[in-house]
Amino acid sequence: MKADIVLRGNAVFTSCADAPEKKLIAVKGNRIIAVDEFDSIDSYADENTRVIECGDRLVTPGFNDNHFHLAHGINQVNCVDLSLATSEEDAVQKVVDFAEKNPGNEPIFGYYWYHMNWKEKKLPTKHSLDKYFPDRPVILYRVESHGAWLNSKALELLQINENTPNPIKNNGEIVKGEDGKPTGYIHELAIFVMGRHSVKSREKDKSEYVEFFKKLSRYGVTSISDLQYDMPTRYDIFTELEEEGNLNIRYGFATILSDDLTKAREYREKYNSEKIKYLGLKQYVDGTILGYTGELLEPYEDKPETRNEMPFDFDEITRNALAADREGFRVRLHTIGDGAVRIALDAFQRCREENGIRDSRHSIAHIEVVNDADIPRLNELGVIYDAHPAHVNLSCEKAEDNPYPVHLGKRADNCFMYKTILDTGAHLAVGSDFPVVEPDPMLGIYRGVTRKFNDGLPEEGWIPSERLSMAEILKAYTIGTAYHDFKDDITGTLEAGKCADIVILDRNLFDLETPEEILETKPVMTIFDGRIVYEA
Repeated sequence: MKADIVLRGNAVFTSCADAPEKKLIAVKGNRIIAVDEFDSIDSYADENTRVIECGDRLVTPGFNDNHFHLAHGINQVNCVDLSLATSEEDAVQKVVDFAEKNPGNEPIFGYYWYHMNWKEKKLPTKHSLDKYFPDRPVILYRVESHGAWLNSKALELLQINENTPNPIKNNGEIVKGEDGKPTGYIHELAIFVMGRHSVKSREKDKSEYVEFFKKLSRYGVTSISDLQYDMPTRYDIFTELEEEGNLNIRYGFATILSDDLTKAREYREKYNSEKIKYLGLKQYVDGTILGYTGELLEPYEDKPETRNEMPFDFDEITRNALAADREGFRVRLHTIGDGAVRIALDAFQRCREENGIRDSRHSIAHIEVVNDADIPRLNELGVIYDAHPAHVNLSCEKAEDNPYPVHLGKRADNCFMYKTILDTGAHLAVGSDFPVVEPDPMLGIYRGVTRKFNDGLPEEGWIPSERLSMAEILKAYTIGTAYHDFKDDITGTLEAGKCADIVILDRNLFDLETPEEILETKPVMTIFDGRIVYEA
């Protein structure tokens, strides 16, 4: 059988071995038909074969982003960047400047504001936005997307008013003033109320999906695992794109864990193809360390009166996880603090004890801090670590401003323990958590192998023993995420029989003079399902 495409390279990283090899990859249709010796080209190529000589450039499996928020990500393509805002007024002015360049009636989205970086460290309100935007909706997400600042028009559009209750018991808050009306700030799971209402047309959503997938192809991303609650996602559009041959991504998605599994059953039956797959249920166990809503085993170092300012109903989360596991669904739990990690592990242990052991591939996301006693339990319980290496520097630019030692004290030595957990034998899968972080895999790879902040410090990295090797981070970004998403039978490695999801980078990541070159690295070609979807 002659191939449609043959790639020959001196540095082919298959994600099966720990180092690149000199290999040939033959592709026919949407499948890899052979990974063979470099000089075996005559066996696979004829006059109709496109032969791509990769030289010393690194060839890898397509990157699988394991933790994605697609609707937020698409909004971020054309949004206001508020990361450098110094005050509420400054943030509003940035929105005004953006609106002047982007006129119309479509909602304005913004990201990355953080009031603790402002001169006056207080939450913003709708009034400052209403002054300039009485008729155009404005929705601005806080830095970690666990809070949103809205104007009155957005509140009206989303049907949030003085009669709207705080959802899901005490797991979130629609902040209200003395007059009983929303102030324009909603916090934690209260942002889920936004998911009840679409703010854009179906046609616009579809065109934005297509354009955004082109961006992912430029990054070498061939698969994403989407987690979306507070903004509606139209899954039928993906089916339409697949039928049209325009779906250039493997799209998997999870929905919110609750006591009602009706939709989950429907999605599991309906979406189970190689390109579109329902991946189970996800729920928050806590919030964030920065917001003092991360659940800790012991009180915060700088706020000893609390272990969590907004604890969730942990018994309810466990009950729902047990019910979902009983019906064969995979469960993903968001855990930031060491207390939340223990709650999640205890829940999964009960799933095994009460429902039996199966190939569940339950996972825990983030794990920003973990107690030593719980580290081996991930491997023991078959729980996957859903990690986000680019989060290492998310809270600040400079190493000296790292807030984790301030909030956690000595416990900060147990932050982002990628290497320690991986060495127990646990499965590691990584992603960007986009739009919290740009979905460029090089950002996560750089943080994973250096653990440096943007000032290049500490020189050996924050907690250098937790740095990953290049092979470990690449495997986590390919076969690790494919395993997490029950797609390791079709993707994640370069092997005969697998789908042809392949990336050629402009250099060999294993042969760099400095780690900082990782940040300069870019794909020169992305092949998805046997088709070249990006070529520099």
